[in-house]
Amino acid sequence: MNDDLELVRQYALDQSEQAFETLVSRYIGLVYSAALRQVRDPGLAQEITQSVFVILARKAGSIRSGTILPGWLYRTTRYVAAAALKMQQRRERRELEVQMQAALPETDPAWEQLAPALDEAMAQLRDKDRDAILLRFFHNKSLREVGAAFGMNEYAAQKRVSRALEKLRKFFAKRGVASTTSAIGSAISANSIHAAPVGLVKIISVAALTQGAAASASTLTLAKGALKLMAWTKAKTAMVAGVVILLAAGTVTIPIYVHHAKRHPFNPDDFWATNYPKPDFNAGKHGDDLSNWTFPASPIQLCSISGLLNQCMNLTGWQYLIDKNVAAGNIQFGNAKPLNGEEWVAAFENALQSNKPQWYDPKTKKFRVENLVLIRYPDQKIVLVLPPEKAAQYQNLPAETTEAMAKKFEPAASETSDISPETAFLQESTNRLNLAKQWGLCCRIFAQEHNSLLPDNMAQLRDYTHGPRDTNWEMVSSGSLDSIRNPGATILLREKESRQGPDGAFVKAYTFVDGRARLETSPDGNFATLEQQRGFLVYRAGN
Repeated sequence: MNDDLELVRQYALDQSEQAFETLVSRYIGLVYSAALRQVRDPGLAQEITQSVFVILARKAGSIRSGTILPGWLYRTTRYVAAAALKMQQRRERRELEVQMQAALPETDPAWEQLAPALDEAMAQLRDKDRDAILLRFFHNKSLREVGAAFGMNEYAAQKRVSRALEKLRKFFAKRGVASTTSAIGSAISANSIHAAPVGLVKIISVAALTQGAAASASTLTLAKGALKLMAWTKAKTAMVAGVVILLAAGTVTIPIYVHHAKRHPFNPDDFWATNYPKPDFNAGKHGDDLSNWTFPASPIQLCSISGLLNQCMNLTGWQYLIDKNVAAGNIQFGNAKPLNGEEWVAAFENALQSNKPQWYDPKTKKFRVENLVLIRYPDQKIVLVLPPEKAAQYQNLPAETTEAMAKKFEPAASETSDISPETAFLQESTNRLNLAKQWGLCCRIFAQEHNSLLPDNMAQLRDYTHGPRDTNWEMVSSGSLDSIRNPGATILLREKESRQGPDGAFVKAYTFVDGRARLETSPDGNFATLEQQRGFLVYRAGN
């Protein structure tokens, strides 16, 4: 480790292939493992690993003395992974579950809880604390070696490592993962580094030694995107430091020119927002001391993502903006012991990030089973709930964008009578539409477990949801999914009774066999005639 910078200098001055291959062999496991945790795709993780070492080759001459190279590589991996996820959202996502199960070795339960949020937790640490954790537990260096890297004695190194571990413990505790500093250190030490694919060292060395000339186009694109992100981050840091110096210098009037980031293309149609429940909701009023709430033990069962996030909002006052496809999804969730309000919210948020929720993706026409990403904006008290490929797009948004999002989805107060009838009816219609999506998803899960057969009645779905009741819903079609020739026009289920809006028209929610849900409006409440006019179909076994 102590000769890392000497090897970097050898390469920078003499283009020493042996020096560079030594660095690649030494740290490829660190880079590949960090990339794999962040993108959950072995193939993409290999591209990211190549890009990181291409960047190292390009910047070898500018790396300063005193740099902890594992820390530099780890930070660069974060930048490249962010650029990769942003690129990935522009193309069709591949099915990753089978690959991941084959690529990742079996791990202990403690690591399964820590791994999904480890890199986010590491990003919250200061550079020196992060470097200390990397050296001590990712690379299993002794405290004496850690101290030598920082120019301090073994005792001082122990204190730095202990402080950094305590920060990680608090980070995970807030997300419902109860652990100790020693357990966290042991889990990281045992599981954080995976062996990179055979032959990747040579591939990376060739690509990096040619400054990327031998790399693929996608690898070069990743490297360029990450370099831009690194440069912008460095510029922001320098700009903040410069403003602090100017302010400390006195009251001299000096013009400061601020670069305004390009407005983020936020599309409200991409989200579904939680809202406060009706005034007669029996759980109570949001904003109370969460320690006073008690949630009894509950068995693990399939629950509505949006339904329980509405509950989280009622408890905390934070609003959740959920990807519209995810909002109609479900998750296996329960609590083995009674929890107070704070513990319950933390446990459910952690479940969203580690229990692999499921939802229907209309683009691929398949179910997705993946962990979600939660992004918080404390100033606006909003939490974004996103699939992994959209996370990079909504990280570090400018204040004007998050304020626009909060304003767009500003929730109605839970105890007010000032809401107009039109607004109240619209909110109720939105909730009904979301319920229709949830029931549709439950039906598809039922069919997957019953040889493609749809349920005959709503009672058969009781074990598939923890949310809506079946009092105003009815199954319309039944039989085998595989036998339905026009799923886009075939009614799967619908509301029994319509609702009359303030304008006098009647509204009813429908779910179709292809998973779509929609609201239909009739001026006189005659939905049988409307269904015929729309060309809606009904399928029953034996038709």
